Amino acid sequence: MTVWGMGGAFHGSFCYTYGTRDGLHIVSQSINADWNNPIGVFTEVLRAEFAPEESAPADSAR
Repeated sequence: MTVWGMGGAFHGSFCYTYGTRDGLHIVSQSINADWNNPIGVFTEVLRAEFAPEESAPADSAR
């Protein structure tokens, strides 16, 4: 799936908004980048929102 969006950083905070081209599915996130890995968190959230079958644990299908 293709998503469109933009992100940025400002004084220790990372923010982004991404969505489908038609605007029917959008996710936004803002995190404190001083305490974790913001790129890793963004990637996890994007996968969970837009490709949940790829981010589900292997044994969740049971």
